[in-house]
Amino acid sequence: MRGDVAARASRVSAAVRETLASLGVADAPLVDACCVAVEAMGGGTTRATEMMDDASFARAHPLLVPIAVDVNDPHAFVGVSVDAVARVGGTEGARRFGGFFGARDGGGGGGGDAPVVRSGRRGMTHLASSCEMYARRVMAELERDDWTGPKASAEAAEALRRLGVGAYAAGELGRSGLSSRFEVFVTKKIGRFMDTDEALIAAHVKRGDETSALVTAEWHASGPYLGWGRPYATNAVTLMKYGRAIEARDQARVALSAGPWWTLDDSGQLMTRMQTLSGYAGRSAADARRTLDGADVDASGAPAEEGGRPPTKEELAVKRATAAMEAVAWGDRADVGWEDVRETVAEAYDEAGLRALSEHVLAPLRAVKRSRY
Repeated sequence: MRGDVAARASRVSAAVRETLASLGVADAPLVDACCVAVEAMGGGTTRATEMMDDASFARAHPLLVPIAVDVNDPHAFVGVSVDAVARVGGTEGARRFGGFFGARDGGGGGGGDAPVVRSGRRGMTHLASSCEMYARRVMAELERDDWTGPKASAEAAEALRRLGVGAYAAGELGRSGLSSRFEVFVTKKIGRFMDTDEALIAAHVKRGDETSALVTAEWHASGPYLGWGRPYATNAVTLMKYGRAIEARDQARVALSAGPWWTLDDSGQLMTRMQTLSGYAGRSAADARRTLDGADVDASGAPAEEGGRPPTKEELAVKRATAAMEAVAWGDRADVGWEDVRETVAEAYDEAGLRALSEHVLAPLRAVKRSRY
């Protein structure tokens, strides 16, 4: 069995690298190590992916480059997130009409890595800002779990070391004196992760320290997660926990404005909470988005606000793709999933001139059709 993990990771990472390159995403360091880390964290519950046109990928978020699928949940994937980073209309056009697409520092814009995420029925959960950070964190988790147990294996740990996860030194967690405060160790020694930020907030709440909980929640919301709504949503939930309803409402609306709605979570539970806190529960996705955007322009091409530049055809196409995916994240219809909007998303990206991304979105649907004949 020795070397099997690294061999599988090599095959998977080759497919991931090829896909990222076709999408114009700058090379993400330690993709191989990331693939090993995903398998190690799966503890036998994930199936590695080696073909990017696998029919099962139709159930994943259209902007995911999958690394593994959960064998117990065909809608749960781990992979690398990409975006349209609309070369369409430049930075200002992307900011005004693509929202998230102009905001991120990585994943196609030529500056940094695409994040590692978990994709589910209603969105994505941010796991790490880069493949390298994810691999380094898993090394620490393997040490915390003594290289044993359902989420770890000595083989995976050895493979990670061989693949160059050298920024984390074996035994570093034990020597740090922070073995019992893993989230503190990760934050100080590896970097910022959404779930460890949230664990720090939860620790303050558990101790009954309201001031520290609120300060940490605000720190989390201002963290290095540009283009993701979840940190603001976490801040809103924390504010509401202490009875600050008006502030919680405002933060919920910020969460729904800071990034596309699929950046809240993968299950939709946090989205449901934001709908309630923001006061937008019961409204359609399109109606809520128009309100949040100030009704200046919609996906059909309504006029921009007075004095503003009207959107180009390409910018409107990107916005249509976003609207289709946001409708799934919002939960307009429980029976509509990512597979149901892929064709609409692909057509819109093709119209926007993002043909490689369009092909990536369509590939699983073509595999589905092949499997039927």
